[in-house]
Amino acid sequence: MESLLRAGKETIEEVYQRHVVMLYRVAYSFMKNGPDAEDMVQEAFVRLLHSGMTFQSPEHEKAWLIVTARNVCKNELARARRREVPLEEAPAHYVPELSDTLLALRSLPEKYRLPLYLYYYEGYSTAETAEMLGKPAATVVSCRRGGATEAFARLNMYFQMTNMPLVSSQYWNQVHGNTPDEVRQDAEGLQTMRVLARNMTFLMKSIELGKEKYGLPEKEEVVRTHFIR
Repeated sequence: MESLLRAGKETIEEVYQRHVVMLYRVAYSFMKNGPDAEDMVQEAFVRLLHSGMTFQSPEHEKAWLIVTARNVCKNELARARRREVPLEEAPAHYVPELSDTLLALRSLPEKYRLPLYLYYYEGYSTAETAEMLGKPAATVVSCRRGGATEAFARLNMYFQMTNMPLVSSQYWNQVHGNTPDEVRQDAEGLQTMRVLARNMTFLMKSIELGKEKYGLPEKEEVVRTHFIR
């Protein structure tokens, strides 16, 4: 198959529009701020423009761009460390919407970010993710599991610090699968969600009964301790 950028077929602008948001999310997970993420996205597309690449399929095109974006981010971070110059936090003039989950993903150790993003957001299988990253499938599974656990803990941390009642189940509150049919095969995940629903219903009813009989807990004004004296 000829390159998707060949004359008369597609322009770099069309490829850019198709992949820019996805690449921005990948870059943002590494760079942790908008302006640097934008620079890395632009660099990835510049490399595409000058590469003369011939893609076998649209998926090949997408995978090549993801790996290229990862590489330019890691190279830039390495250069910044050698210069001992911190990458600046500044508002971006182009920032695609980032969910709370993606923002939590950004805070994870680097080894977890891309495997989690590729699997959960882009829908790549373990084998496809391993091939793209040049790692054994077992390593990808390990990173995905470790990263998911840490992301789950960080998301729950915000609720724990804001007086929110938390509903638990018997395992992680999630199901696995890229399609509804695959999800229906995850018996453990479906059971976890059923238990979660029952526990949530029980807690909501208990809160309502408690409000009628005892009222809501008394709130105190927040006191902060300053450890730098």
